[in-house]
Amino acid sequence: MENDSLLLLVWTLFAMLFGIFALWKYLRFINASNKSIPKVQDGEKAKIARLKYFVGKPEDVAVSSKSGPSESTPCELDEDLKEKKEEQRRQGRSEGESVDSLVSENRRPRPSVRLSKLISGPHNHGSRDFGESHFDPETSAPITQPLNTLEDVFSWRQGFDFFNVATVNLTAENRKLKKRPRTLVCHDMKGGYIEDRFVQGVNSDECYVIYHWQLIDMFVYFSHHFVTIPPPCWTNAAHIHGIPVLGTVITEEREGIEICSNFLEGDATFQRLADQLVNIAEYYRFDGWLLNIENYIEPAQVNNLEDFVKYLTSEMHRRIPKSLVIWYDSVTDKGELEWQNELNSNNRVFFDACDGIFLNYGWNEAQLMQSRGAAGRDRISDVYVGVDVFGRGCFGGGGYNCDKPNAQPTEPPVRGDTTGIVEMQECLDMIFVGCTNTHVVRLPVAKARILVAWAFKVIREEKLSAALFAPGWIMETQGPTHFFEHEDRFWDLLAPFCTVNPVVNAIPLVSSLCRGCGKTASIDGKVVVSHPWTNLSAQQCQPSFTNSFFNLGTQSGLVLNSVKNTMDQAYNGGSCLMVSGCLNSSQEVSKGVVRLFKADFEITGPLLLSFTFKLNPESCIGVALQLHTNKVPTYLLLLPRTSNGQESGNPEDSKLSDKLIRCYGISKSQTLTSSVFTSPIGQDRYRLFEPLTGDSHNIVQQAQGLTGADDDVTPWCTRHYLIAEKELIGHTVQEIRLVCSVLPGAEFNGNFNLYLGEVKIIDPQVLKMPLVIAQNIRCLDMEWKSHDNKNLLSVTLMWDCPVGEGKLDTPAYYNIFKVSQDCNTFLGRAFVEAYRICQMPVAKTCSSVEFIVQIVTRSGLKKALHESTHFKLEW
Repeated sequence: MENDSLLLLVWTLFAMLFGIFALWKYLRFINASNKSIPKVQDGEKAKIARLKYFVGKPEDVAVSSKSGPSESTPCELDEDLKEKKEEQRRQGRSEGESVDSLVSENRRPRPSVRLSKLISGPHNHGSRDFGESHFDPETSAPITQPLNTLEDVFSWRQGFDFFNVATVNLTAENRKLKKRPRTLVCHDMKGGYIEDRFVQGVNSDECYVIYHWQLIDMFVYFSHHFVTIPPPCWTNAAHIHGIPVLGTVITEEREGIEICSNFLEGDATFQRLADQLVNIAEYYRFDGWLLNIENYIEPAQVNNLEDFVKYLTSEMHRRIPKSLVIWYDSVTDKGELEWQNELNSNNRVFFDACDGIFLNYGWNEAQLMQSRGAAGRDRISDVYVGVDVFGRGCFGGGGYNCDKPNAQPTEPPVRGDTTGIVEMQECLDMIFVGCTNTHVVRLPVAKARILVAWAFKVIREEKLSAALFAPGWIMETQGPTHFFEHEDRFWDLLAPFCTVNPVVNAIPLVSSLCRGCGKTASIDGKVVVSHPWTNLSAQQCQPSFTNSFFNLGTQSGLVLNSVKNTMDQAYNGGSCLMVSGCLNSSQEVSKGVVRLFKADFEITGPLLLSFTFKLNPESCIGVALQLHTNKVPTYLLLLPRTSNGQESGNPEDSKLSDKLIRCYGISKSQTLTSSVFTSPIGQDRYRLFEPLTGDSHNIVQQAQGLTGADDDVTPWCTRHYLIAEKELIGHTVQEIRLVCSVLPGAEFNGNFNLYLGEVKIIDPQVLKMPLVIAQNIRCLDMEWKSHDNKNLLSVTLMWDCPVGEGKLDTPAYYNIFKVSQDCNTFLGRAFVEAYRICQMPVAKTCSSVEFIVQIVTRSGLKKALHESTHFKLEW
């Protein structure tokens, strides 16, 4: 009996010990799980918490806030932190433990914020699985992705892909479409999401880009995924030119039938989808949706489809003023998939429910007349007539029947067989043959261009809008070689049927004329990238005119021959504008005028204007910038500095000059009474200005981050002008031009090239405002790899850039540099407050790496690199 009691006691104690051990393991597991869940701490931004979850555990850095360089306090490792670091190394502890940088006190102010961070060293090699995130699984570079299923849309939450948010905002006034025939461009380049999916760009200059924005009224990014989210580079580039951008919702075939059946079950489901679509557009900052339902709809659900379109349009308008929802001509009001190719009673219900209809491509002239009548006078421009650049079933028929506008080939031609194609002059009506799934023949690019132009002409005759589908056809079929020449010719044919929109509707205007790609990249005239690249977010405001110039005066003097974009030179970005001409040493007056930008902004106060150029060879050619206004004085000419000591025609008012110096720190530009740039007739229509000199010139240069001695040795010449004439208040600037003239005493004969590197028109108030700096820099999602005799570091840098409400000048982008002994190496450009460094080589003997985050504002101002925020990683 005693033995049984003892055995029972032993088993009881064993059970108690086992229970205690199990409880300890459980509590340990719960504690570890709680640590892995991101939480928004007090004062922490929601986007940081989301990114903790999205890209992994961050390495946070404490940073002091400051409003200017004089208030900065360096953030360094103090003595205790250094001793702790050395103790860790002596004890062989892992360097991966988080050690926060501390702010040193009672230090002498330094010109920049300098931060340090102790991180895991390269001996901790490893990689993360990026397959389920918005990062490329091979390079870990951030990418844009569509949403493929209804579940993906319903589970989408904002904040988990901060890299994909567009940063150029479009005002409601820009979204407001004028009541006139418009041009919609629907992107469809190889299915979408190719090179442009890489948010930070790619190392190639052979990517498809659009730069004729002045002829476009609306841009749609298209793919065959359920919900197409436009990559931010397209939204940024379009918004710079005042063009709204739409994403696409498309359902097709059996999968589409299932998706539609699910979200059209009732009010709750279709409203839930519509609400998510509004959330997505609002978060990523694009301007609407193209709805393309290309599958059968159950008759019982057609009413729900109509209500879905109404509800989505209403909510988009409420949340994003002047946003747009466009319906594609596909499903009828009976639920049948029958393309109407016109606006009629079968699809009118959807047209009435939204902002417009995108007609299918198989229309004829009679159907255009029908559509015009059905739309009515008030909504005629809301009918967008489809024109497929590939010519799939579109107006005109085929190359074998070009004399019969509506005919189709009797049999599909063999791929590549162009036998029997007539001369282009005899084929103005149609150039592209019809297509089937297996047989396609593409005719010469020149003939396809004429087809599209002819279709546009017929559409405009009925006062209807046009929807150009797949203009990437030129790149797809002709390849990247001579792409820009083909693209210019294509749009030159369409230009007579398109309205040239003003691309400069407000200041600031800062444009280096870069197309968002290049063979190299430059900053302030110095090459910082020596390999090809493309990033449409870096595209600057493009000229409103292609090769548009005229010569005035005798042909024996200065004569312009061509104006084109070139990648051989660049001041900021990858290209600039090259003006070519010839000069004879004639004493007769002659000049050339280049049309740059169509504008529409009112002068409401003083303007600070700058332009940068380079001449090759450096000859005696005078270069001026001209603003064309709507009132007398009509021409504002920004001239070279006079060398003959000519006095100002209007003595400067000392009271005004003192006021300007107090307000902006610089004086007003001197005025002149005559110049070789003006015409002898109508002198009262001109106002002539000299550039700033001395301290005023230097102050503007310093505001642009140009403070070192090396900044003056570049062959690029920059002039600045402060215009503050009261008589100009209320004038509207309508056009910006470049003027070249022969200077007195010219003794040069031969050809010349003038490179226009940058044009700026900004508010001079920004000169007196403190520039924002990057604060609270953090590193996230660090990854080391070993390659040959080097280590490869991948890491995401994030920072804060607080900008107060109503701030006149805000960040446009961020230049990221790596600090080295010889020079600072340019790593890339960020357009959000984060940058992903991918597989950066680091020597195995290196124990630290230092970065610089330089902020460039929308007015083109920046701190010099030594004044910008530095961030050092140590291991």
